[in-house]
Amino acid sequence: MFILPVLLHSYNSKSSRSGIVVTIVYPLLTALIAASLLLTLSHQVFYSWDFLNAVYGFTLQVSELTPNMGLFWYFFLEMFDHFRTFFLWVFQINVFIYFIPLTIIFRKQSFLLFYILLSLITLLKSYSNMADLALPLSMLPLWGYVYKYLRNVLFITALFIVSSVLAPVMWYLWIYAGSGNANFFYAVTLAYSSAQIFLLSDILYAVLRRQYHLKHGLQPKRLDGQTGQVIMK
Repeated sequence: MFILPVLLHSYNSKSSRSGIVVTIVYPLLTALIAASLLLTLSHQVFYSWDFLNAVYGFTLQVSELTPNMGLFWYFFLEMFDHFRTFFLWVFQINVFIYFIPLTIIFRKQSFLLFYILLSLITLLKSYSNMADLALPLSMLPLWGYVYKYLRNVLFITALFIVSSVLAPVMWYLWIYAGSGNANFFYAVTLAYSSAQIFLLSDILYAVLRRQYHLKHGLQPKRLDGQTGQVIMK
């Protein structure tokens, strides 16, 4: 998924439009060589290809349902086994399917596209944790010029603080004290995931609203010449 923003950045760069080789083939070939080298070195360490199933297969098949901050474990823990394959495909494809329309919309903004895809992976990966959110949050200063367009800063901040405080509390009550159950902890993970969704949607709204104002001005005119009101939903 991250190869596509790299290719778009190379294509959009003025210094890289000298030819198709430099623009597309070189970054793609570099990524393939790097991936092949890492896989080969891993094979040399274990003298076996079993690590492919232990690393990639483990993530895709969601065979371990230990509670975490992700959305997968509770759903698959409560679901009947004969539905598992179907919903496993639905959940995993859900991570990848968004990059097609997002790439079309933000094809000229490769860094923003990278941030969006990274946030989606952090939200929808099989085994998510709070540390995964560190990189998307550290990239927020890149969009400092759209902060004034954000609408839900207080609500999003409160969600992150509340979920960060309640997560260890609910875990302790469930696992150690025995006075809670899985529903309490999963409710906190839902609040944590909701905060990520609101944050990503707020950034996208702010970027699109700024682009609209740059194109039409802060006070766009209606067809009758009067000042219009822009409502983005």
